[in-house]
Amino acid sequence: MRFDPCRYGEADATDEFDPLPRGVAIARDIRLRVARARLTVRIVQIEFLIGEQRYVLGENDARWLEERIRTTCVDESHRPIDADALPCLQLADLLSDDLESGATVPIELNPSHVRGLTEHVLAGSPEYDHEIQALNVALLRYRAENDF
Repeated sequence: MRFDPCRYGEADATDEFDPLPRGVAIARDIRLRVARARLTVRIVQIEFLIGEQRYVLGENDARWLEERIRTTCVDESHRPIDADALPCLQLADLLSDDLESGATVPIELNPSHVRGLTEHVLAGSPEYDHEIQALNVALLRYRAENDF
């Protein structure tokens, strides 16, 4: 007796005949999807230019920074708290886009970014890790060297 996939409502006339039993075919499909997912792992890093120096943040730190900007640079009405907060919010949008797309173009930070990040975002937050600490030190050094 020949297996007829249409008999059990598992296929229509346009489907190809699969000689494997249904459970085996499903297991094969799952293994193929898992194998494909393993092959598509990507590592995202965000690179900042502060003056002539480059600083790299991993994906988790960049996501933390994006979220921290969004919570510290707005008031209760969700408006920028001052003139230096607006460029930081634009930076958060750029971080979000770059993280989603996996972009590798360095982000150049201007004085407004540096002021906003040092005064609002990183000033009162001891919970950041080593990469964020290095970025904060670089921002503070850049501010001191350029007197703003």
